[in-house]
Amino acid sequence: MNPPPSNILVRNTEPRDFPEIIALSKAVYTFPPYWNETLLTSHRSVFPEGQFVAIDSASGKMVGMAASLIIRWDDYDFHGSWKYFTNGGMLTNHDPARGRTLYGAEVMVSPAVQRGGESAQPSMPLGDASSKI
Repeated sequence: MNPPPSNILVRNTEPRDFPEIIALSKAVYTFPPYWNETLLTSHRSVFPEGQFVAIDSASGKMVGMAASLIIRWDDYDFHGSWKYFTNGGMLTNHDPARGRTLYGAEVMVSPAVQRGGESAQPSMPLGDASSKI
């Protein structure tokens, strides 16, 4: 069986994506705080290679996003809070020099496509994406 054609483009986040990421966070979460331009700018500033968006190539609409940072796991308590692991969502504790753990700070998928049962293949094989991190 051949996989269905890919309709999802995964690429690094760009500043032009911020309004859609903010809107997506408001659609996904029923209460604040939501992502904002200050936080998203910080993510791109400290680790642009670890920030991704998923775009439906047919409509051009964002259907998901992911944010990550590299940490030195030994510096954190296993039961620490998300705020602690992400420095309040700023990701400014990103530590590629000493860190060996890629921490997934956020993954959001648009409610419009959640549990859709569709099998979409990313346009960038994971090996290519992870080699940039």
